[in-house]
Amino acid sequence: MNINDLNPQDLTEFHVAFEVTRNITFEVAYYTLGSNKNAHFTTSASLLNRPKSDYKQCGQAQDSLLIGAAKIFYDKWDEKHLSVLTVEDYTELVFDLGVLEIRYNSIIQDNRIDHIPFYKIVELSKTVLKPKPKLVRVAA
Repeated sequence: MNINDLNPQDLTEFHVAFEVTRNITFEVAYYTLGSNKNAHFTTSASLLNRPKSDYKQCGQAQDSLLIGAAKIFYDKWDEKHLSVLTVEDYTELVFDLGVLEIRYNSIIQDNRIDHIPFYKIVELSKTVLKPKPKLVRVAA
């Protein structure tokens, strides 16, 4: 599964994690928790300890951990936290996730389980970081 597979008309449920730095990951999800009737939108951020054997900080730590495009995404979408999304919101969300996918390494899965397993987060954190995009000046 990848971000292009997400269907706004079906409001496909998913979990995606982005490698923001070697030790910081940003997770975005749209899924049904437990016996809830509808799916909801959620984000979280995690900081791995140095041996990558556990989290040093995790959960609702986005304000203190996120930087760059991940922080911009979080600031934009934080007001929708724990909300059911409209088709229009979901369509915009998928577009914004595509922007993050260009900037950061990521893993995505459908909603068969309620989170991305820790070992997959560790594997993601060991991948080579994508280079920061270079700014190009345009003459006026």
